[in-house]
Amino acid sequence: MLVKRAVRNLFSVFSRLSITFRIASGSIAVLAAISIAGAIGIDGVSRTASDTSALYLHAVVGMKGLMGVQSHAMALQIAVKDALVDGREGVPTAFQSSVVGMHRDLELVSQRYAGRRDDVERLQSTVGVFQAAAQSVIRTAHQQGRAAAEKQFAGVERAKFKEVRRVIDQMMISLDRHAHATVLHSASSKQRVILLLELLLAANVVAAIFVGIGALAGMARPLGLLRDTMERLCK
Repeated sequence: MLVKRAVRNLFSVFSRLSITFRIASGSIAVLAAISIAGAIGIDGVSRTASDTSALYLHAVVGMKGLMGVQSHAMALQIAVKDALVDGREGVPTAFQSSVVGMHRDLELVSQRYAGRRDDVERLQSTVGVFQAAAQSVIRTAHQQGRAAAEKQFAGVERAKFKEVRRVIDQMMISLDRHAHATVLHSASSKQRVILLLELLLAANVVAAIFVGIGALAGMARPLGLLRDTMERLCK
């Protein structure tokens, strides 16, 4: 009852307004609804673009850097094995190339990793210890012979490489969680924008119906009076 009375009163007030004012107010309401819908859509697209950019820069690029560090660490191990077999003096070129590549990817991880900074610092420290162990194996080969170097390689250096892999695996898991959270946030934002647009569309339809009925009701009475007047004049 209260709703019906409120609607009736609203139509009563609306019917006292001029037709020009009704049409103008309805047009303004529709334009406002379209503007709000556009703003909501632009905001939704902007949020989606931001989430996509964050997913690429911090998750995808971070994973690429971690995989590069692990790949160059493996190449470093192979370079050490080749150096033990070759027995030449000095640091092998493959060893130096692997070190350069490993630190380049480590810098990429430092810039793009989305997790805690403690993880990056632990990886840098672990990689440094691994590199020092690999260089120590080569020095041992030159100073004490291949047998002592192979023994050191089988014990210390391999253990350091396993530690590098363990830290990288943990950081990969962290990045995977970050990527999953970003995807969920993007999906939630999309659903929220769709819901707002649907509500706005429904409100726009209701407002258009209300304005149309009000405008027709306002024109029916003057047209009826005009018809009656014309009928009397014709008689």
